[in-house]
Amino acid sequence: MFFSSTSLALMLSCFIGVALSDPPLQCQQVSLNSNGFNYRRQVQSNVAEVRSMSLISQRSRSPCINGSSYGFYGQSVWVNNGCRANFNVCSVPGANTEITCSSRNYKTAVCNTGHQIRAVSIKRHISNSPCVEGFSYRTTGSQLQVFNGCRATFIVGYWD
Repeated sequence: MFFSSTSLALMLSCFIGVALSDPPLQCQQVSLNSNGFNYRRQVQSNVAEVRSMSLISQRSRSPCINGSSYGFYGQSVWVNNGCRANFNVCSVPGANTEITCSSRNYKTAVCNTGHQIRAVSIKRHISNSPCVEGFSYRTTGSQLQVFNGCRATFIVGYWD
């Protein structure tokens, strides 16, 4: 059987597209409370990455405004400024794990997670230097790289 280079490239790109595509999203209702107008963050279990969060019903007098008093990043959802509500949270199923990675003397450190990283967020900032994605940490494949003095415990989301 003979394939032209064009048809072979097309078949390969289709195969890669299927192999690398995200699993279907799973949605669930999550109840969050910003008691005393305090920031409240909740890491979602069995989640590689949260992709969307929408308000179902508000239970507070304080407004719940997307990006201001509620939102999501990495594997976490959060509320602030007195927002109490039920949300529909849709996520890529998978897993997440914690890893502490430290740039000592502003040198690059590489921490291997053993899994293809899909999302990362900071759980606990340890250093006086900022930990900002692209400036002092980044991910490449299964590795988390920290530099410019960043030291933190990260939550790493993945699926295999």
